[in-house]
Amino acid sequence: MKIKKVSFNNKNKSFEIMTFNKNVFQYPYSKCELVPKKGNYVIDAYPDKELGGNGLEYVLEDGKKDSILLDQVLDYNKDPAYIKKARLYNLTVEAIKVFEKKNISKSELCRRMGISRIQLNRLLDTTCYSKSTDKMLELLNALDYKVEFTFIPKLKFGL
Repeated sequence: MKIKKVSFNNKNKSFEIMTFNKNVFQYPYSKCELVPKKGNYVIDAYPDKELGGNGLEYVLEDGKKDSILLDQVLDYNKDPAYIKKARLYNLTVEAIKVFEKKNISKSELCRRMGISRIQLNRLLDTTCYSKSTDKMLELLNALDYKVEFTFIPKLKFGL
């Protein structure tokens, strides 16, 4: 996913980010590292070419610039596809840590799971997102690890 267009609204104090697949996301100024405020608002915002379309850059009235990564926008907006990838990445990182601790060969792990070496390499690749969460759980199980999920309610203000 890449950023196609960025607009800003100093009245609402937020950016509006449109991606090439027509998704539109809001991102509040308050989440920026360099926070635009009264007397120093945003005067320009655009997709950052140096970030390959995976971020935006904005310019304040005083000339200072900062960038926002698309991942920050997706995380703030709780984009389901982004959340799924983030969870898959975390499972992969944990599986790699466990695998490196264990005294088990890749061949033995493939035998336990009934998969090929190529499939195992994909499961251990943090950049591969075509794998499933189910397969990652199977991998951790084959490494003699149990995965438990914790469900935490969101905090509500005023309670």
